[in-house]
Amino acid sequence: MREPLPPAGGTAFALGDLLALPLKEVIAIAGRTPRAGRKLASWVRRHIGERRRRETVSGVRTRVVAAFRTACHTGDLATVLSLLDRDVTLIGDGGGKGHAPLNPIHGADRTARFLLGGLWQQPGVETTLHSVNGGTGLVLRHDDRVCGVVSFTVRHEKITAVWLVLNPDKLRSWNRR
Repeated sequence: MREPLPPAGGTAFALGDLLALPLKEVIAIAGRTPRAGRKLASWVRRHIGERRRRETVSGVRTRVVAAFRTACHTGDLATVLSLLDRDVTLIGDGGGKGHAPLNPIHGADRTARFLLGGLWQQPGVETTLHSVNGGTGLVLRHDDRVCGVVSFTVRHEKITAVWLVLNPDKLRSWNRR
């Protein structure tokens, strides 16, 4: 959830950073003491910087996951491999009921081949981008029922971890919607 800037923070940001007014003038306009004004300006810069970093990371993750989805659908092994970190780990949870690996899979080649060979090639499975655990992930559906949820960790524009939930018991809440 995004934390909004307080009115004084928005004023400080607009006057100081956007209009390039000197800090002394911003402090006088905001009716703050010099110490309180410097503290507010510092907080605003930090707050805006953190928000921009989160939005950038989220945008990169969405772009990488969307490209991964497309490459999986077309069976493009070379592109899938280019999106995976060479040391990627895939962890699956099938609960003994879904076709998930029993042990973690390590490495880009093994991960790509598992996903392309088993998951995306099943007839009638559709995937959509969806928010999963606070970030862009994939939801797999078969006959309008969620049959899988995939979450990713993305660092430096590469997928470093894949979590695959195919356990129908853990997907019940996804099917109530």
